[in-house]
Amino acid sequence: MFNLIQVGSWQVLGPSIVKHTMGAAGWGAANSAKAVGLLLLSLLMLRLTVRRPLVVAMAAAALSGLPLVLLGLHAGVVPLAAATFTAGAGSAVCGILWDSTLQTGIPRELISRVTSYDDFGSWVAIPVGQLGVIPLAAAFGASRVAVAGGITLTGLTLLPLLVPSVRGRRLAPAS
Repeated sequence: MFNLIQVGSWQVLGPSIVKHTMGAAGWGAANSAKAVGLLLLSLLMLRLTVRRPLVVAMAAAALSGLPLVLLGLHAGVVPLAAATFTAGAGSAVCGILWDSTLQTGIPRELISRVTSYDDFGSWVAIPVGQLGVIPLAAAFGASRVAVAGGITLTGLTLLPLLVPSVRGRRLAPAS
Protein backbone atom coordinates (compact mmCIF):
# COMPACT_ATOMS: atom_id res chain seq x y z
CA MET A 1 0.00 0.00 0.00
CA PHE A 2 2.90 2.34 0.74
CA ASN A 3 4.30 2.18 -2.79
CA LEU A 4 0.84 2.26 -4.36
CA ILE A 5 -0.03 5.55 -2.64
CA GLN A 6 3.34 7.26 -2.38
CA VAL A 7 4.83 6.59 -5.79
CA GLY A 8 1.60 7.08 -7.69
CA SER A 9 0.80 10.35 -5.99
CA TRP A 10 4.33 11.74 -5.98
CA GLN A 11 5.50 10.73 -9.45
CA VAL A 12 2.27 11.25 -11.36
CA LEU A 13 0.48 14.06 -9.53
CA GLY A 14 3.56 15.89 -8.27
CA PRO A 15 4.82 17.23 -11.60
CA SER A 16 1.35 18.39 -12.66
CA ILE A 17 0.69 20.12 -9.33
CA VAL A 18 4.02 21.98 -9.20
CA LYS A 19 3.88 22.97 -12.88
CA HIS A 20 1.67 25.94 -11.97
CA THR A 21 3.04 26.64 -8.49
CA MET A 22 6.78 26.21 -7.87
CA GLY A 23 7.84 25.07 -11.33
CA ALA A 24 10.50 22.64 -12.42
CA ALA A 25 13.27 24.21 -10.32
CA GLY A 26 11.22 23.90 -7.13
CA TRP A 27 10.31 20.33 -7.98
CA GLY A 28 13.99 19.56 -8.56
CA ALA A 29 14.92 21.14 -5.23
CA ALA A 30 12.30 19.09 -3.39
CA ASN A 31 13.45 15.84 -4.97
CA SER A 32 17.11 16.68 -4.34
CA ALA A 33 16.36 17.39 -0.69
CA LYS A 34 14.83 13.92 -0.42
CA ALA A 35 18.00 12.36 -1.84
CA VAL A 36 20.17 14.29 0.63
CA GLY A 37 18.02 13.12 3.57
CA LEU A 38 18.24 9.54 2.36
CA LEU A 39 22.02 9.71 1.98
CA LEU A 40 22.71 11.38 5.32
CA LEU A 41 20.54 9.04 7.35
CA SER A 42 21.93 6.02 5.53
CA LEU A 43 25.37 7.06 6.73
CA LEU A 44 24.14 7.78 10.26
CA MET A 45 22.45 4.37 10.46
CA LEU A 46 25.91 2.78 10.21
CA ARG A 47 26.48 4.03 13.76
CA LEU A 48 23.08 3.56 15.36
CA THR A 49 21.63 0.57 17.15
CA VAL A 50 17.85 0.47 17.33
CA ARG A 51 16.17 -1.62 20.01
CA ARG A 52 12.71 -1.81 18.42
CA PRO A 53 13.39 -1.76 14.70
CA LEU A 54 9.85 -2.11 13.39
CA VAL A 55 8.50 0.66 15.62
CA VAL A 56 11.21 3.02 14.42
CA ALA A 57 10.91 1.80 10.81
CA MET A 58 7.15 2.33 10.61
CA ALA A 59 7.33 5.71 12.34
CA ALA A 60 10.11 6.77 9.96
CA ALA A 61 8.17 5.56 6.91
CA ALA A 62 5.10 7.49 8.05
CA LEU A 63 7.06 10.70 7.47
CA SER A 64 6.57 10.12 3.73
CA GLY A 65 2.97 11.27 4.04
CA LEU A 66 3.94 14.86 4.91
CA PRO A 67 5.37 15.82 1.49
CA LEU A 68 2.18 14.60 -0.20
CA VAL A 69 0.04 16.73 2.10
CA LEU A 70 2.23 19.80 1.55
CA LEU A 71 2.28 19.17 -2.19
CA GLY A 72 -1.51 19.15 -2.25
CA LEU A 73 -1.68 22.28 -0.12
CA HIS A 74 0.74 24.13 -2.44
CA ALA A 75 2.95 24.88 0.57
CA GLY A 76 5.89 26.25 -1.41
CA VAL A 77 9.43 25.16 -2.17
CA VAL A 78 11.03 25.52 1.28
CA PRO A 79 8.39 23.63 3.30
CA LEU A 80 8.16 20.95 0.62
CA ALA A 81 11.94 20.56 0.44
CA ALA A 82 12.14 20.30 4.25
CA ALA A 83 9.39 17.67 4.24
CA THR A 84 11.03 15.68 1.44
CA PHE A 85 14.38 15.83 3.25
CA THR A 86 12.65 14.38 6.30
CA ALA A 87 10.82 11.77 4.20
CA GLY A 88 14.09 10.75 2.54
CA ALA A 89 15.70 10.37 5.94
CA GLY A 90 12.73 8.31 7.09
CA SER A 91 12.94 6.16 3.99
CA ALA A 92 16.58 5.37 4.72
CA VAL A 93 15.83 4.45 8.31
CA CYS A 94 12.85 2.31 7.34
CA GLY A 95 14.64 0.48 4.55
CA ILE A 96 17.67 -0.35 6.62
CA LEU A 97 15.67 -1.49 9.64
CA TRP A 98 13.21 -3.48 7.52
CA ASP A 99 16.00 -5.33 5.73
CA SER A 100 17.86 -5.92 8.99
CA THR A 101 14.70 -7.33 10.57
CA LEU A 102 14.14 -9.64 7.62
CA GLN A 103 17.76 -10.81 7.60
CA THR A 104 17.81 -11.55 11.33
CA GLY A 105 14.24 -12.79 11.75
CA ILE A 106 13.74 -15.12 8.80
CA PRO A 107 15.44 -18.53 8.75
CA ARG A 108 18.34 -18.67 6.32
CA GLU A 109 16.73 -21.32 4.13
CA LEU A 110 13.61 -19.14 3.66
CA ILE A 111 15.11 -15.66 3.25
CA SER A 112 15.26 -15.78 -0.54
CA ARG A 113 11.61 -16.79 -0.86
CA VAL A 114 10.38 -14.31 1.76
CA THR A 115 12.28 -11.35 0.29
CA SER A 116 11.09 -12.30 -3.19
CA TYR A 117 7.45 -12.14 -2.08
CA ASP A 118 8.14 -8.93 -0.17
CA ASP A 119 9.82 -7.27 -3.16
CA PHE A 120 7.18 -8.51 -5.61
CA GLY A 121 4.37 -7.09 -3.51
CA SER A 122 6.20 -3.79 -3.16
CA TRP A 123 7.07 -3.38 -6.82
CA VAL A 124 3.82 -4.58 -8.36
CA ALA A 125 1.96 -1.88 -6.45
CA ILE A 126 3.87 0.94 -8.17
CA PRO A 127 2.26 0.79 -11.64
CA VAL A 128 -1.11 0.12 -10.04
CA GLY A 129 -0.73 3.33 -8.03
CA GLN A 130 0.56 5.30 -10.99
CA LEU A 131 -2.40 4.26 -13.14
CA GLY A 132 -4.98 4.42 -10.36
CA VAL A 133 -4.18 7.95 -9.29
CA ILE A 134 -5.13 9.37 -12.70
CA PRO A 135 -8.90 8.70 -12.52
CA LEU A 136 -8.92 9.74 -8.86
CA ALA A 137 -7.30 13.07 -9.74
CA ALA A 138 -9.75 13.55 -12.61
CA ALA A 139 -12.68 12.95 -10.29
CA PHE A 140 -11.55 14.80 -7.15
CA GLY A 141 -8.66 17.05 -8.22
CA ALA A 142 -4.94 16.35 -8.02
CA SER A 143 -4.39 18.47 -4.92
CA ARG A 144 -7.15 16.76 -2.96
CA VAL A 145 -5.89 13.33 -3.95
CA ALA A 146 -2.35 14.26 -2.87
CA VAL A 147 -3.54 15.46 0.55
CA ALA A 148 -5.80 12.43 1.05
CA GLY A 149 -2.98 10.17 -0.12
CA GLY A 150 -0.55 11.68 2.38
CA ILE A 151 -2.96 11.30 5.26
CA THR A 152 -3.89 7.75 4.23
CA LEU A 153 -0.23 6.81 3.74
CA THR A 154 0.65 8.01 7.23
CA GLY A 155 -2.25 6.15 8.81
CA LEU A 156 -1.66 2.90 6.95
CA THR A 157 2.05 2.99 7.72
CA LEU A 158 1.40 3.37 11.44
CA LEU A 159 -1.37 0.74 11.51
CA PRO A 160 0.98 -2.25 11.98
CA LEU A 161 2.11 -0.72 15.27
CA LEU A 162 -1.23 -1.82 16.73
CA VAL A 163 0.04 -5.42 16.54
CA PRO A 164 1.94 -6.36 19.73
CA SER A 165 4.42 -8.63 17.93
CA VAL A 166 5.38 -5.77 15.62
CA ARG A 167 5.90 -3.36 18.52
CA GLY A 168 7.81 -5.96 20.52
CA ARG A 169 10.10 -7.19 17.75
CA ARG A 170 13.79 -6.78 18.52
CA LEU A 171 16.79 -7.37 16.33
CA ALA A 172 18.73 -10.49 17.15
CA PRO A 173 22.24 -9.73 18.45
CA ALA A 174 24.99 -9.80 15.84
CA SER A 175 26.96 -13.01 15.91
